[in-house]
Amino acid sequence: MVKNTPKSEIKLNITRIFVTTLIIAVLILTCFTIQLMKSVKNKIQSDLEIEMARMERGFSDKIDHTYSIIKNINYQISENPHSKKHINEILKRYRDNDNLNNLSWTIFSWSDDKYQFTVDAKYGIIPNPANFSVKNRDYIPLTKEEPDKFHIGTPIFGLTSKKWMIPGGVGLSDKNGKYLGAISIGFEIERIAKSLHQIIQNPEVKFNLFGKNEMSILYGDVKSYGVERLANDNNYDIESSHILDQINSSQSAGNDKVFEMNFLKNSHAFLAKKIADYPYILVLKYDGETVNSIIGELIIDRVLEILSISFGLIILLFSIYREKRQTQKIFELKRMAEQSNEAKSEFLAQSVHEFKNFVFGIQGCAEIIKSDLKNLIHKIESGSNCDQANSLHELKIDFELSLDIIGSTYELTGFINDLIDLHQTESGEFKINKSPNPTDINNILKQSVKLMQKRAKKSNILIITKIEENLYQPLFLDQRRVKQVAINLISNAVKYSPQETVIEIFAKNIDDEKGIKPKRVEIIFRDHGFGMTEEEIEIALQKYKTVENVNSGKVDSIGLGLPIVKYLVEKQGGALEIKSEKNIGTTIRVVF
Repeated sequence: MVKNTPKSEIKLNITRIFVTTLIIAVLILTCFTIQLMKSVKNKIQSDLEIEMARMERGFSDKIDHTYSIIKNINYQISENPHSKKHINEILKRYRDNDNLNNLSWTIFSWSDDKYQFTVDAKYGIIPNPANFSVKNRDYIPLTKEEPDKFHIGTPIFGLTSKKWMIPGGVGLSDKNGKYLGAISIGFEIERIAKSLHQIIQNPEVKFNLFGKNEMSILYGDVKSYGVERLANDNNYDIESSHILDQINSSQSAGNDKVFEMNFLKNSHAFLAKKIADYPYILVLKYDGETVNSIIGELIIDRVLEILSISFGLIILLFSIYREKRQTQKIFELKRMAEQSNEAKSEFLAQSVHEFKNFVFGIQGCAEIIKSDLKNLIHKIESGSNCDQANSLHELKIDFELSLDIIGSTYELTGFINDLIDLHQTESGEFKINKSPNPTDINNILKQSVKLMQKRAKKSNILIITKIEENLYQPLFLDQRRVKQVAINLISNAVKYSPQETVIEIFAKNIDDEKGIKPKRVEIIFRDHGFGMTEEEIEIALQKYKTVENVNSGKVDSIGLGLPIVKYLVEKQGGALEIKSEKNIGTTIRVVF
């Protein structure tokens, strides 16, 4: 006999099933909501961490580059620090340097030991320096207390530039420690804000730079750049005050940065970090609209995943797997950023060594010349009978040493130009001036060989050229950069070849492989030097990398040339190939 189920019991079972299903749905929805928030946080934090690394490096590079230039200016001023005319000539020479525009300088001036501007790069010698006293600027007294450091001050409205700027200066003292004055520069706030914002690759990211007394110095977004709240240090909005409170709390706990994100009321996300070695706090942030947009995009993704769960466990496993990959990507990006910083530190140390070699060489030659001339002057003034032939021989030696000094300065200038070129290739500011006129590669190669002949003869190295007659003259090349490529490759061949060897240079017309152009020019640079392995070739083509080679230990070089050469060739539509064999030599093929 079949037992009938009461209708009330059926309704109860249906209710239980409904409640159970609802609970499961709520649990699933809760899990996915938590997962969603975690994904949003990981993505935003990853984006801001990457942009923070770029911004911090860009800002530090500007400050470090500025400091090195000011040190060089002070060194030249120290030769005659009391001559305004001498100082004016130095500042004018640097003012006319186009490369300084990339540093966002608005002015640079000399203030004497009375804290008065006496010479300005733009206006020259100031007739009434008492009207341009900078004694009250907070960074000026520091240049006297610690003259060998770069001191940055509170933003001001410039006396001569008439613009808002971030001032800074480096003091100069004589051998006895007496304060002589200081070079002061000003970073134009609007220009430096714009240049820093150009570093950011994500257009939705905004930035603020806070300085001393928690003053907002710079801000930037896709619409505007410049100064914010300079007139009133205490008039912060709630958001800025909150960010500064968070970073101060974080620093108290021993952390130099803090990340925060809020999804609910007043949604926002920011990453704040104290810049190493400088009294600044850099803040990168997303506004509420951007955060909500990112959340909306990820919600759509998660809803689709929820709808797909009913088709099996595979989708859930796939989601977990994707999250793990995203986490791994964040760690990988962090590792890459750390490796980049390590490479930069190593490169900086090698650069210092390179500069020291140039300076010691110049200083040594100059000391010998000074000693010889001093002895000769003493003989002449004392009226003693001096051996004319011996004196003439000493003067000839001094003349050769002076040529070595000049050669070293040219090499130092070339090294500095390579550093500038390498920096511009990274920042995207490097320009190729392509000319519609034909480029005479035949003449360029002859000029380049002529320039390198003297260096080659010192090592008994013979340079042989074989250039095809009626060599094709390509259009739309930067002739100066083509010559830079040739000189760089010939110089490398000379540096890395043993004595009494031969360097061969061939140039001929070839058919264009793609059939786009009627003809192209192939240039071969072949030496019989130390050579490289395949792995060493890859290292040599990387920025800031040096090939460790026991045979080339006699050469002081940090390997800037090949990455720049490759960039210059490919930027002009050319191609570069390197073939090398250890202890046999290297062949480099360039096609324009």
